Amino acid sequence: MFALLQARKISFCVRIENCGWPVVRQFLAMDQQDWVIEPHRLSARARKQLLGLGFAQAKEVALRLIKVRLPNGKWEVLATSLLDQQRYPAGEFKALYGQRWGVEESFKVLKHRLHIEGFSGELPHAIEQEIYAKALMHNIAQALCSEAAQQLEEKKRARWQVNRAYAVTNVSKVVVSWFKDSADQLARMTRSLINTLSRTLEQIRPARTFSRKPAMGGAQRRWMSS
Repeated sequence: MFALLQARKISFCVRIENCGWPVVRQFLAMDQQDWVIEPHRLSARARKQLLGLGFAQAKEVALRLIKVRLPNGKWEVLATSLLDQQRYPAGEFKALYGQRWGVEESFKVLKHRLHIEGFSGELPHAIEQEIYAKALMHNIAQALCSEAAQQLEEKKRARWQVNRAYAVTNVSKVVVSWFKDSADQLARMTRSLINTLSRTLEQIRPARTFSRKPAMGGAQRRWMSS
């Protein structure tokens, strides 16, 4: 995966300490917190997979490993393709990695609330339509949540947020009204849902952490091994 991203000239920053890769275990035992490792040669299986994707020249991957101290005192290890230590200081990566949280939450909503992978069609164009339709519903729900959040007092916004799961569950009402009702009826339906969302809140729990899953399986480790 790392080699494919680099071949496509896509920069990345991922968490990697539980992957089972010996180089990461070695880094965790070291005192330094920032390490640009030597270009790592990919396994024959990985090179074959990349060749099948049209990247015949992708035979190794260059990585930089960075340790970040967590609130519980443990280290997390980030792997990145941003190798320039002067241009990209190690101290910036904790905040950088934290910015992915909103993206992960959106993917969770798409997968578990909107069931984006539960296709009712079988043909490629039918599946593509369903993906776009559910992505549109997700975006409408987020827009409604944003409007509802604006109705909260500033002090309340610091402790409470709109329940996005409730918004996703009820956004279909607006979508149906969009297609069958007049503009005035749609406006009333939308305003009513926004008002309801502004009262359907969940408490913000900052700095929550969860245990990481066990190390990835042997098949994934073989991708990284030489």
